[in-house]
Amino acid sequence: MESSTAAAEPFLIESKYIEDNTSEDWGINPPPGRHNLLRLLYLVSGILVLVFTNTTTYFLFRPTNDYLDAHCASHTSVWSPVVGDKNLKFETVFFNSTLYGSSNSIYRQKPSREVDEAWNALGLDLPPMLLTSEEAVKSGVSLDRVRVEEKDGGPGYPVIVEGFHNIHCLNLLRQALYFNADKYHDWKEGAWSNDEETLQKHIGHCVDMLRIVLMCTADTGVHPFVWAKNSNNGSIPPHVFPDFQRSHKCKNFDTILQQTRKKKALKTSKLTIYPQKDSLILPDWP
Repeated sequence: MESSTAAAEPFLIESKYIEDNTSEDWGINPPPGRHNLLRLLYLVSGILVLVFTNTTTYFLFRPTNDYLDAHCASHTSVWSPVVGDKNLKFETVFFNSTLYGSSNSIYRQKPSREVDEAWNALGLDLPPMLLTSEEAVKSGVSLDRVRVEEKDGGPGYPVIVEGFHNIHCLNLLRQALYFNADKYHDWKEGAWSNDEETLQKHIGHCVDMLRIVLMCTADTGVHPFVWAKNSNNGSIPPHVFPDFQRSHKCKNFDTILQQTRKKKALKTSKLTIYPQKDSLILPDWP
């Protein structure tokens, strides 16, 4: 007598695996060993395809140093006519300006013509450069700013690179240090040819400008501390000092300086310019 299951499902047959190595026809029920092997092969194949795809994608589309440099520069600065659409390179720079160490940096020496020439060579001797209207707009410069016409060496909008102005401000602070100021007062050159009130306002402007820049570009690196002995007096116990010799990622300054020198410069001698009808005129000196 048929079971109720068999009666309800007349086509249900009992699947039996007959151990016969000469036959490969297992229908829908392969032997357990071969079934597990196929599943393993499918799994391994899937993993290999996934690994190959991800590896290929990584090497084809991974961010290069050039891409990262360009992305960082564009994200942290507005478009600049100095570098245009070219990639601005970053480099690792080792800061080496110790407090008591044997630093021979000319930028920290006593006032002299040689020291001033070294500072000027950092871009302080650069005249304003001229931007076309298109460059001005891309740089965030409104077209109601001072414009120079063709008869005066234009057409174009005269601008100075902010980084070089910041170095000018730092140089002025160096000159105004109490142990340097007398020399520059005597020479009466540049900012020091102005009256005392104007000079003080100029120095105050530079102090505040550098404060703003340093806060804007705040370096999140760290200075560890080191123990240091006194080579002149061995009886003095070691003291704790900040370690100022650290590596940093910096924009390539030489590239910026060279590219600025290549730009069209404004010849300020015999320059006679007047406000245009669409020029912005401030109600007082800024």
